[in-house]
Amino acid sequence: MPARTTTSPTNPPPAPTYSLCPYQGPPAPAALHIAPWTDEHPVDVPVYLNQDLALTYGEAERPEDRDDDGVLLQRWGGTATGGINWGAHQTHRQTYAVDHLKCAACVQDPDVQRPGHARDPDVREVHGMLWILPSLGRGEDDMWPRDLETTVPPMCRMHAHRAIRDCPELREGYVALRVRESERIGYIGTVYTPTNPPRPQGQRIVRFTEPAIHRVVARQLVRKLYQAEPDSSLGRTATPACDTAPRC
Repeated sequence: MPARTTTSPTNPPPAPTYSLCPYQGPPAPAALHIAPWTDEHPVDVPVYLNQDLALTYGEAERPEDRDDDGVLLQRWGGTATGGINWGAHQTHRQTYAVDHLKCAACVQDPDVQRPGHARDPDVREVHGMLWILPSLGRGEDDMWPRDLETTVPPMCRMHAHRAIRDCPELREGYVALRVRESERIGYIGTVYTPTNPPRPQGQRIVRFTEPAIHRVVARQLVRKLYQAEPDSSLGRTATPACDTAPRC
């Protein structure tokens, strides 16, 4: 199961056509890669327990229904057409971006600031990979450094500026973070009982260390960010002009 890793982008081999990352190149500039299109939707597939008391789609199961650790993923259908549902995550694309530390918008390498490469000499230099998250709430935004759990992938600098400018939720308040270490800790999904037939018990975070990880239909991969620190430089750098900026 996953161990803690430094937040360095990886370069995995190309994914299968509809496994974790269905696109074979960067999406259109206006798209948010992890968001589903309005013509995409979750597919309701019956679940069963196998002889090891692990959840399965039975004879309907496909290789792309599981991640590399064998966790059963929520299946999606439809086509990547229509509008963008900015407030949701498409399971396979979200899992790919969070797993491989790719930008949530363009699926390229996220921004990583290393020692001695600060862009603004008047701002305290903060190192690590870039995350943009909604404001954590009154009084909590001053508690740094701190550990966080998130289903949001990191971002490249260009799309971070666009998200801050155009996302309604981020316009209400956001925090830009630098993270040096992170690890995958589990999934948010629907847990089923170890009975025949299995019955849904509700949705929650299921950690890789729990036996229930084999009885979950996973929707979103969760990553823990260790000792995250705010990066104030994002508020001091001009936003790139773009007519096709994503809106969430």
